[in-house]
Amino acid sequence: MAKQPTTKEQIIDLVQDKPFLTMKEIAEELYTTEDYVRSVIYKSDLSLRELRREKAKKLYKDNKKLTRKVYRLKKEVQDVNAE
Repeated sequence: MAKQPTTKEQIIDLVQDKPFLTMKEIAEELYTTEDYVRSVIYKSDLSLRELRREKAKKLYKDNKKLTRKVYRLKKEVQDVNAE
């Protein structure tokens, strides 16, 4: 039987997965207090600022890749239509 993750583990996982959530949103989602969320994050040596920065960079990079891909596909469609 699989062991249920602790609230602390859930907070750490959620913060790493969705760093743009506020303390209040994390607390509400996990049925705990903002103070406990803040305490776990602090004691786990996590930096929301750094996690958010990393996530934003990744989203920006992914967006650039998608934009280039869309541009190439659009060009291919125009070339096919021109034939």
